[in-house]
Amino acid sequence: LSDTTTALQQPHGDWNAVDRTADQLAADAATWRARLQGELARATASVEAIQLAAGRIRDAAGWSGALGVLISGAPGQDRLEQARRFLGEGDYEAAKNLAGAALREAQQAIEAAEAEQRRRRREQERQEESRRRAAAERRSSHSTGSAFSGGSRSSGSSSSRSSFSSGSGSSRSGW
Repeated sequence: LSDTTTALQQPHGDWNAVDRTADQLAADAATWRARLQGELARATASVEAIQLAAGRIRDAAGWSGALGVLISGAPGQDRLEQARRFLGEGDYEAAKNLAGAALREAQQAIEAAEAEQRRRRREQERQEESRRRAAAERRSSHSTGSAFSGGSRSSGSSSSRSSFSSGSGSSRSGW
């Protein structure tokens, strides 16, 4: 470029050579512009992937559900930190890949916690159903026992909260 500037200042220089040099400079500038645009696009994609992963990691770190289910720590945080280091070093592909891995790790932790919560809820529902059935059997046994015993019981009310021994109907009726 400095040679071209000097050549332009000479009154009868080789204008064709200056023109060729200017064309080459324009071509080089276009090449560098394309490279930089590509690098900027890769950097932008990496930053977006890191931001997405960081948000999901925050979601996972703060996740707590019903029935005592929670996620401890910040799943994916280590990979996210690696992704940020690669971004700083200009290795955009590695940064994007690690951010994706961090996102998946956080997502899997959330999905596992949600599955555990559903499992605990189903178990709780099974236990409640079992208690309802046992109470219904006790009520049914109480009603059957009263009909055959010929009198009332002195144990109190016949509400669903009353508890009786398991053999209370047939053993007193003689059946």
